[in-house]
Amino acid sequence: MKIIGVIKHSSFFCIHPIEHELIRTLTSAGYKVDIFFAKYPGYNENVVKGDNISLFPMDTYAGKSILRLLSSLSTTIFFLINKMKGKKYSYVIAIEPLSLFEVYFISFFTRTKIIYLSLEVLIGSELKNPAWKLYKKLEAFISRRVSLVITQDKWRRGLLKSANNLFLDKILLLPNAESGKAKISESFYLHDKLGISREKKILLHPGSIGFAKRMIVDLNFVARQLSEEYVIVIHAGRKMNVVLDEIDEKIVFSSRPVPYKEIKYLYASSYVGLAIYVNYDLPTGGDNIEYMGFSSGKFNMFMKYGKPTITTGQFTFKEIFDEFRCGVAIDNIRNIHIALAKISGNYEMYQSEALRLHNEKLEFSKYGDELIATLCNEKD
Repeated sequence: MKIIGVIKHSSFFCIHPIEHELIRTLTSAGYKVDIFFAKYPGYNENVVKGDNISLFPMDTYAGKSILRLLSSLSTTIFFLINKMKGKKYSYVIAIEPLSLFEVYFISFFTRTKIIYLSLEVLIGSELKNPAWKLYKKLEAFISRRVSLVITQDKWRRGLLKSANNLFLDKILLLPNAESGKAKISESFYLHDKLGISREKKILLHPGSIGFAKRMIVDLNFVARQLSEEYVIVIHAGRKMNVVLDEIDEKIVFSSRPVPYKEIKYLYASSYVGLAIYVNYDLPTGGDNIEYMGFSSGKFNMFMKYGKPTITTGQFTFKEIFDEFRCGVAIDNIRNIHIALAKISGNYEMYQSEALRLHNEKLEFSKYGDELIATLCNEKD
């Protein structure tokens, strides 16, 4: 049986749909998969398990300090060499740049072919810290020497091609989405977990604490414009320290992590989704945020379960909504209540368009089939 290694040094492996679907696609095609990932609290409830899957959790630094990340390379490389020795890998898939650096070093000794899965696209001209500039130069250099590069959609493909000077035929698309046919799903999962009346309609913002903190004042304004039938749930998955004179009672914080097997119930609890991406002056800001599109796991999950979604005004979302009337893009977060009124006025149409988008553009298996075909066509 052929073996493929999957390595993710950065935090929170298997909280993204693409990571689950990638592993399942490989095992369904008959590959044995060894997964190497940085440990984090609760990882055992998220990491995909099954026949022909071996897990190798790593005690390694996976925080946000670029200097500590780079300094952790040697320890992680030693761990990987020790665990991978004696095995012949058909490919090793490196998720994010740090894993790419490690696999590239190891490949000098093992002759292993590398696939690079890019989830964030850093732009060299936007980086200010010399360490981040070096990080980007290494990532771009190595990405030109791997067998295949994976990104999520046509917009990010163009951005990554330009940022890393890649050939288009070297880039394969895998959306950050689930497989299976979309269907309208209803649940009271969040209502019951958070003590919200089942009569309430939830506007759900899942994800980053950082985004939520940056927009909490605007969301507080929006909450005051909403009727009593609505509540905004901010699911950060961990405790948020929000300092605000008064938070409207129609805002509820969800701080407990949700195991991946229950994530569908989280999304099914919502009436309308919020995929809010506020740009910021950090390495993963800039064009990486502006080119969000089908790399947004939360947006894609809302589509899978038939939930119309309000997004920020990235051009990618506007292009999506020109073709599929499954949501509304806003240029000011304080206009969420206006977008909500538009969706509520024709809710069933927005729902059916969300399902159509998933089934036509996001359903993972058709892209997974292309990945397997590409692997089979590669010469040993």
